[in-house]
Amino acid sequence: MCPICKESLNSQYRDVLYKLEIHHIIPVVSGGTNVLKNMTLLHKTCHRDRAALENSNVKMDEPYEG
Repeated sequence: MCPICKESLNSQYRDVLYKLEIHHIIPVVSGGTNVLKNMTLLHKTCHRDRAALENSNVKMDEPYEG
């Protein structure tokens, strides 16, 4: 089960299985390691959504002027 959306990791949309990604519970940049107890499987879309939420409080020094 995906800990974010609570759907089965084997779930699918039509004939396509959801892609999975490994999520580090404690990020490696914060001292987390690549041991199994620090990793969990998430749907790719759930992982992206979670990363966006975790990074939403990151402040940039200069505004983007693309």
